[in-house]
Amino acid sequence: MKRLVAILLMLAGAAGLLAAAEQTVDVVYLKDGSVLRGTIVERQTYPVEGVLLRTGDGLDIPIPMDKIKRITQETAGGEGMGELPGMGGALIDPYAFEVNLLGFLQFGPFARFHFRAGDGLTVAPHVRVGYAGLLPWVLFDNPDIGVGVSVLGFFPAAGNNRIYAGGFAEVSLNLEQNLIITGGGNAGYRFRFPGGRYWNVGGFAGIFYDTWYELTYFFAMVELAWGKEF
Repeated sequence: MKRLVAILLMLAGAAGLLAAAEQTVDVVYLKDGSVLRGTIVERQTYPVEGVLLRTGDGLDIPIPMDKIKRITQETAGGEGMGELPGMGGALIDPYAFEVNLLGFLQFGPFARFHFRAGDGLTVAPHVRVGYAGLLPWVLFDNPDIGVGVSVLGFFPAAGNNRIYAGGFAEVSLNLEQNLIITGGGNAGYRFRFPGGRYWNVGGFAGIFYDTWYELTYFFAMVELAWGKEF
């Protein structure tokens, strides 16, 4: 178990290092031809709608939306990322697909497809393959396969990244053909990169109920998922 915890921590640390390696900068193009670079730290609505841009030297500059032509992102090396979601548009792209790679060491990897249901809100059906996970074999010797759905809200974070939180529900069948009902919460941080690529680093927690044995179990799982928005 200690070895498993060490592996999880190393994988989570690797995701953080990957995010740091692809740092981005917000680029604000004004209608007068000026270009400002920094990090958008706040979207303001009072006294006028606009954004608060923090420059590289720590200066905070309020910029009214009616003076902004467009807002984009670039990597530290100058690679463009296109228009910045959430600034005059949605917080998240219309669709996304991801695979939770860390599930191989836990209760099984899953593939999840996000559909945007509103600004910053997605509905995401998923398929989880417990047969390919380590813990169902170690703890129960009775793995399962399940389908479910998540509802997640996405919120502004540093630059183009996002904080997300929500809930999920799932039904599954194990090797004995017992029906398992699962529900809980999911929260984490999405590191977003050029081309729509991203890493989710977060966690799941909840309960699952075996309808045959009438037993309830609490569980928690670390999330490390690779995905792409489009």
